[in-house]
Amino acid sequence: MEILAQGVFRPNEEDIEVVYALSGMDALPDMVHQFSTEMVVSESSPVGMGTFVPNMLKCIASERGSSPELLVQIHTHPGGSPKPSDLDLRFFRSTATMAKGYFPGVRVVFGIHAVTGGTPRERRKPQVKGNLVSWKSITHDHGVGFYDENGKRVNVVIT
Repeated sequence: MEILAQGVFRPNEEDIEVVYALSGMDALPDMVHQFSTEMVVSESSPVGMGTFVPNMLKCIASERGSSPELLVQIHTHPGGSPKPSDLDLRFFRSTATMAKGYFPGVRVVFGIHAVTGGTPRERRKPQVKGNLVSWKSITHDHGVGFYDENGKRVNVVIT
C-alpha cells in the first residue's frame, strides 16, 4: 500500500499539518483514510491542527463498512521530528480511549509523519529501523515513527 501525504507540499507556501489513518484486520492495514473536511479537521497550521476525533471515527466506520481490528492514526510534523510532543501524547491517550469505545477490541497505533525538505530530489524506497519508516519522495524527506497510546515505540515491518 502506498501512502501519500502530498497535501503537505504547497509550492511557495508553508507546509501544514495533515491527518490520515490506516485501518485493517489483524495486524495488516488494508485501507487509507484521508481527512480534509471541516467535519474532521477544524484548523491546520505548520505547528498544529484541530481534529474532531469522534467524526474521524465515524468516517472510518463508514468507509470500512465494519469495525477495524487495527487503527493507525497518523499526523504530519512539517519540518519536524517523527517523535511525539507532550501535546501529541495527550492526544494519543484520549484518542485511543475514544477509538476503543467506538470500535471494541481495536488495537490503536499512532504515527508521527515528519516531512522535511521541499526541493526536487531522487526518490528512495522505504527503509525500516525499529519503529521508524523513512523514504524520499521527489520533493521531501519522510520519516514516520510509530507509537502506542502511551508513547512507547511500536516496531513495524514492511511486507
